[in-house]
Amino acid sequence: MEQKSFLQLCTDVFKINGFYKHNKNYYKEYDDIMVVFGLQKTTYGGNYFYIEYGFVFKSINSHMPYPKYHEANIRQGRFQFDGKYVIEYNKLDELRFTQELATVVAKMRSLAEHGLDAIVAYSFSDKTPATLIQGYDTLLYLGVKKQRYRLYREHKKPSPVEKVSRCA
Repeated sequence: MEQKSFLQLCTDVFKINGFYKHNKNYYKEYDDIMVVFGLQKTTYGGNYFYIEYGFVFKSINSHMPYPKYHEANIRQGRFQFDGKYVIEYNKLDELRFTQELATVVAKMRSLAEHGLDAIVAYSFSDKTPATLIQGYDTLLYLGVKKQRYRLYREHKKPSPVEKVSRCA
């Protein structure tokens, strides 16, 4: 499969699920919640892409109207296919890939449709492989007490992004 065909295949999955595209990201909006999926070609060359996704809370996200997946308030991580986070698009089983991506897209849509409580329950579940909550504003929005979490800086920028991890 060529890169152009792979990108069209992804676009088809997102559009069927009601997402719209802006640049390399796909969006679906619900009241104050937005689901964002982003495609990223690896910097290592070859025929590889990542698909990352998360939730944006529109009222507190400073990157509106089109936040990239890495600017989401809650980043859920990367889509896995065949147990790998990187997708080698020239060797895809198209049908299985489409089905698995559609399953993850439907799950994120369902969580957003059910609202903030469903997103929080899923994001803080021990069964959720990766959750990154960005910023104190997001913690406050979620009603999470800062004392329960370790915060550490990801970047040394004028407006740094905080990562949150669960304390044992």
